[in-house]
Amino acid sequence: MNKLELLKKGLGRRVWIIRGGPEIVVKCNVILVSTGGVGSTNVLKFLQSFVEANAPHDEDELKHLPCPPKQFDKIIYVSGDVDLAAASVVRRGFSSSQIAKLGGTISLFVGPAQRAASLRRLMRRQASRFMSLSRQLPTQILIVDYEQLWDSAERIAKFLDIRDPGFILDFPKKLDRSVGKYVRSEASVDKNLEAWAGLKFAVLEQSGTAPSNLSLERRASCGRETWHFLFSPELESCRLGIGRF
Repeated sequence: MNKLELLKKGLGRRVWIIRGGPEIVVKCNVILVSTGGVGSTNVLKFLQSFVEANAPHDEDELKHLPCPPKQFDKIIYVSGDVDLAAASVVRRGFSSSQIAKLGGTISLFVGPAQRAASLRRLMRRQASRFMSLSRQLPTQILIVDYEQLWDSAERIAKFLDIRDPGFILDFPKKLDRSVGKYVRSEASVDKNLEAWAGLKFAVLEQSGTAPSNLSLERRASCGRETWHFLFSPELESCRLGIGRF
């Protein structure tokens, strides 16, 4: 989509938010909704073997609703670390489309750092809306944190009244988010740093020479926070930790 088409989508979804949810006909038994960047696609593919769920690749535009629809049977909302989720979306080049899906408009036309910050803000607002309604409708909305998603098979099976033992036995395993994509040049390193705007960086290990134009704080370890790593095979080099200090 071009920027004008994304703006139209963002405006439409902003109207949904103002009106208290979209008046859409949901034809599936359960909608799995997430911020994006939390690994929901594989879970949705698996769910479809047991229940009628929304499309894994969002062809029906239900996976990233900015707010709950006015009518639905059940919703599973997957929350997670907004910083990591937004960074994953940005790194894969989906920031503009995700902003539009979450009801963003003006932030479609700003620079990378502001766009990343806006995406994180929109993700937090989306989470707040689903969590708030889940307190009123606990039998219809299940909130699952990304870090517990892969250990929540029993909760999800009970919520959806799935009695097939294969659901729990074959539930997807957690994907390793500790390894980022390969960075192939100093220029692409710069591009990735721009994509992770708003987060701080640290050189955790360095056997070669880090790109001279990067301003990085040296750290001995990654401490208590969750980190995402980039490996530079050409520089053999620079393992960059990305997270909040």
